[in-house]
Amino acid sequence: PNPKPPPPPPPAPPSSPGAGPATLPKSIAGELLLLWSVSASGYRTLLGRSYHGHDWESPRLSQPLRWDCSQGWACEAALPAPDGGSLQFDLLKPAAATADARAARFLLQATFGPTRDTISALTAAGQPTTVQLSGWVSDQMALPPTLHRGYYRARTNQPLAQPTAGGDVFSPCEVGSRWTRHAFHREDVGKEVRVTNASNGGLRLELLAPTSMGFPAGTVTLTLTLIGSGSSAHQTWGLLERGQPYVICQVESFWRSGRGGVEVGRGVQVGRPNCSSASNMADPSPTNPAIRFGDGVAAPAWTFLDAQLHPIASVNDAALLGSSPGVSCSPASQFARSVGGQYYRHDRRMKLMRNTLAAPANVTAAAAEACPVVAKTFLNADSCQLRRSCVPPRYGSASRTLSPAVLRAWYALSHKHVYYITGLRVGEEQRNQPDICFTSSRWLKGGGGACVAPTPLDAATRESVVSALRTSPDQSNPYVRDVHITGECAAELDGVRIYGASVTVDGVCWTHTHDDNYNVYDLSYWTVAHPGNNFISPNPIQAFAEADDVNIRFRSDHGLDRWRVNKRNFGLVGRLGDAIDFAVLPVEVQTAEMASYFGAAPLPDDGEGFEACGSPGEEANTPANAHRYGFKVYDYFEDYYHTYRPVSTTRSYKSMVHNNIAIAAPDQLRQRMAFALSQIVVAAAGGDSDTERWLAYYDIFVRHAFGNYWDILKEVSYSPIMGDWLTYTNTRSRATSNKFPDENYARELMQLFSVGLWALNQDGTRELDARGQPIPAYDDLDIITFARAWTGFERQAARQNLEMTDGDDNSPNWIDPMLIRPHLRDALPKMDLHDGYIGDGVPLCADLPPRSFLRVGARFIRRAGLGKTIGADQTVIVLQPRPASSPLHAALCAPSAGRCTFPTTLQLATNLGCDGSECGLSHVDAVKLVDGGRVAWYEYIRVPCVKMAFYADGELLYSSYRVCASHAEVSAADGSQAPQTRQDTDELLRAVSPPPPSPSPHPPPPSSPPTPL
Repeated sequence: PNPKPPPPPPPAPPSSPGAGPATLPKSIAGELLLLWSVSASGYRTLLGRSYHGHDWESPRLSQPLRWDCSQGWACEAALPAPDGGSLQFDLLKPAAATADARAARFLLQATFGPTRDTISALTAAGQPTTVQLSGWVSDQMALPPTLHRGYYRARTNQPLAQPTAGGDVFSPCEVGSRWTRHAFHREDVGKEVRVTNASNGGLRLELLAPTSMGFPAGTVTLTLTLIGSGSSAHQTWGLLERGQPYVICQVESFWRSGRGGVEVGRGVQVGRPNCSSASNMADPSPTNPAIRFGDGVAAPAWTFLDAQLHPIASVNDAALLGSSPGVSCSPASQFARSVGGQYYRHDRRMKLMRNTLAAPANVTAAAAEACPVVAKTFLNADSCQLRRSCVPPRYGSASRTLSPAVLRAWYALSHKHVYYITGLRVGEEQRNQPDICFTSSRWLKGGGGACVAPTPLDAATRESVVSALRTSPDQSNPYVRDVHITGECAAELDGVRIYGASVTVDGVCWTHTHDDNYNVYDLSYWTVAHPGNNFISPNPIQAFAEADDVNIRFRSDHGLDRWRVNKRNFGLVGRLGDAIDFAVLPVEVQTAEMASYFGAAPLPDDGEGFEACGSPGEEANTPANAHRYGFKVYDYFEDYYHTYRPVSTTRSYKSMVHNNIAIAAPDQLRQRMAFALSQIVVAAAGGDSDTERWLAYYDIFVRHAFGNYWDILKEVSYSPIMGDWLTYTNTRSRATSNKFPDENYARELMQLFSVGLWALNQDGTRELDARGQPIPAYDDLDIITFARAWTGFERQAARQNLEMTDGDDNSPNWIDPMLIRPHLRDALPKMDLHDGYIGDGVPLCADLPPRSFLRVGARFIRRAGLGKTIGADQTVIVLQPRPASSPLHAALCAPSAGRCTFPTTLQLATNLGCDGSECGLSHVDAVKLVDGGRVAWYEYIRVPCVKMAFYADGELLYSSYRVCASHAEVSAADGSQAPQTRQDTDELLRAVSPPPPSPSPHPPPPSSPPTPL
C-alpha cells in the first residue's frame, strides 16, 4: 500500500492575535516563538513561549496562562485582553551554528567559560554530537573533585616562630624547610644592630641583646653577616656611625612591588635611638645584605654544611631543603651553607599535616608533631585507621639536674624556650597569696651568710619558721626550699608581715618568696601567644634564649594577675637545681635530641595506637607553592605579619581560591554545579576574614555535586557554619531550657532549601485545592514541631591543624560536623508534613528482640574510650566479652597474625551466639575488647527504634525523680531480659497516631534511610 502523505505544516501564528480563546501552533526545530502583551506605553510582558518544537509554556509564576496541548501540533489558551495595547508574536530563527559556536555554547553552560583548547577538543571531529557531549559529561563526572579547602591549604606557607594548635613549624633539618639569602628577617624588627669595621676593610653587622629586657648594653647575640668592601650594601651601611646601636624599624618586603617576600637589596629601616619619628631614621635606608662569612668572621654556631637547597619558583633569594641533611644540622640550626658555598638563614614557616578521608594523619616515630584529634562522625567513620606512630614516644628513666646548662641545651638542640622564672612578688596583693601559716611556702636561700636586716617577726612565728626550714625534707635544692610551717604562726602581727620576711637559720639567710619563683617552665607556646608580642619588638620571650639567658624575669610593672591567669599555658618542667627524670617530663619537651642528651632510651610501644580520623580537604601545605594565601594563626600577629601577606587582605582569600579553581581546575562541570548549589543552600560570610571554614562549607557542594541532595542537606545541617548562620547551634529542648526551640532553621530548610512555600505539581506549577487556591507546603505548626528536631546540636571540641579563627588554642571548631547532646535534645514525638509521625513504621525499642547486639545488622563503632563512647556523664551498660569463647569478641577483634586489628566499624552479617554473661543481657551500650595488654572500646548502635510517649502498661516509677514509663522500657534500658512482646503493639500504634488523608502523596523514601533525628 502507498504510504500516507505527510500532514500539512502547521499554520504560521498570527502576528497580532486577539484576546480570548486561541489555538497557537508550536514552534518547529530551531525556532523560538514568543507571545507578548504590549501596553499602550510600549511595555512588554512575556505571556508564553514555545521553542524547538516543545509545548507552549508560561514563564510567569503568578496568574500563568493555562495551556492545553492535547492536539499535538498546537496548544490552546485563553489569551488576556491587553491593557490598552495589543498582543504580539516574535519568531526567532537563529542562524546555523558553526561547530565552534555550538561547542562554545555548550561549554558556557557546563563550565565557567570555554577556552580555545576545550573548544578544539569538542570539535576535533566536526560538529559536536550528542554522543560526544554525553562522553564529555561522563569524563567530567569521573574526575576527582578539586576541593577548595585542600587547594587553599596546599598554597599557604605562613611565617610562624613556634608550633601552635594551628600548625607545626618546619624544622631546619626537615625536607621542605625554607631558607633565605638575605641577612635580616621579620623577627629582627625591634632588635638593635651595630656596625663595626672588619679586619679586611669590610663591615661586620652584629645583633645586640635588648637593654629593655635587662641585658647589659652592647651584649652581642649574633654576628649576622660580613659585608665586603666596595659592595652596594657597604655604601649604605658604611654611612652609619661605628659601634653605636641602631634599632631595626622595618625589614622591607617586596610584596609592595607585586612580587611577594624579602630579598637581597631591599631596604632595612634603622633608627637611633628609636623608631618614633622620621628624624631618627637613617637616610638613605641601608639595604638588606646577603649573608656572608669568612675573612676573619666565623659562621655562627649551629650552621650545617653542604645543604641541598633548591630555589623556589617566583621567589627571589629563597630556597627549600631538598634532601635530609647530615649530622651537622640540628633543630636549632639558624644558618646553612649550600653545596655552592652560599650562606642562607632559616626562615621558620608553618607546617600543616595531611589528614584527609583517604589518608588519615600519620607521622614518623621521630617526628615532634602530634596527629590531630578529629571526632569520629558519619563523615569519616568508615575511613578511620589505627596509627601507632601518632602516639608520643615513651622513654626510659634518665636523670639530670635542672641546671642553667641543661635549660640552654633545650634551645640549642631542640629550639625549645625552657626558662626558670624569677621576679614574682609576694605580699603585694594578699587576696592572691595563700596563708603561708600552716601550709606550704617557698623560701629563697641567700648566698652571703646571715641576713643583714632580718624581719622582726614575733618570737613564736620566727621559731615556727626556723623549725620548718630546719626539718623540711626538701634539703637538696641549692636555690630554694619548700617548707610546711606548723606551730604558732601569725601572718601579720603589729604591722609586721610574714610575706617576704627574712630569717637567719644556722648562719644562712632565707627569704620568703613566691611559690613559683625558680620553677622551670616550657614557654615555647608563649613566644607566639604572648599578647605583647604585637607591641614589643623584638619578641620579648624569645629575646632571653637568643641572648643565651635561661632566666626570664617577671616585669615589675606587670600585676600578678597576669601570671596567675596565664601560667596554665606553660608546661611545668620542675625546679631549678632539682634532679629530674626525663621519663616524667611533659611530652612537649621530650624531644629526641634531649632524650639523647639525658641518655634516655626509647621504650617499645605496646599500646593499640591512636585512631586517626580524616577530614575532607585537610591537606598538607606544599612549600614549593610558596605563600599564596594567608593562614590565621593568632590575631595578635595580624599587624606583625602584614608585610608578609601575599595579597591585600584576608577577606579576599575565599574569592581568590574560588576564582583560581574556576579558571584552571579540570573538573569544570563539578565546579559549575557546586556553584549553583551554593546559591541555593546559602550561608553568608559577609566581611568575615576567616578562610578555611568557609571553603570547607563550600566543599560540601563540590563533593556532592553529582550525588544525592539528601546527603547535601544532611551534611549542611550538621555544619557548624549553618548552625551559626541560622542560629540553632546550642539550642536546647524546652524541658532543659524552659524556652521554645529556635525556629530559624526549621523554617529556612523548608522555604529556601527544599520544598518551598507551595505544594507543586510535577511540572512545577502550584498544586490547587478544591477552591482553586494554592496549597501551602507547610504551616506554622510544622515549623514549631520541626524546630524541636534541631535541638541538642553543639560544635565539636577545638583541635589542631586548623586555621585559628579566635587567636588561641581554643578557637572554635568550625570544620567538623556538629555533635548531638542527647540530654539536651527534645525527646517528644515529632510529626511530619503529612500529619503522620516521623517514627511511623519504625519498630518500638521495647519490641526489639532480646540481644539485638548479636543479630544481623547490629553496628559497632570503635571509640577512643568509654567517655567518647556514650558520654562520661551518663550511665552505660558495658559488656566485656571473653576472648577465648565469645563469637562477638572474635568478630570485633578481626585477628590477623595472632593480633586483633580492631576494625573502625563493624556491621554483623550473621546472627551470633551468646557467650557467658552476654546471654543474660537484652541490651548493651558499649563493648570493652581486651587483647592481651591492649584495649579497644566499641559503641553499639542499635537499629532505629521508637520509644512511645504514652504506654498501655505505663505507671509512675521512681528513681532519682518520678517518671511515667513501662516495665518493658525499663527492662530494656537496664540490660536485663525484656518481657514477651505485647500482642497489641500495632493496634496501640494505630490508636496513637492515625495518619489522616493528605492532599499530596507521601514522598518516596531516600535511596538510603536517613539517620534518625
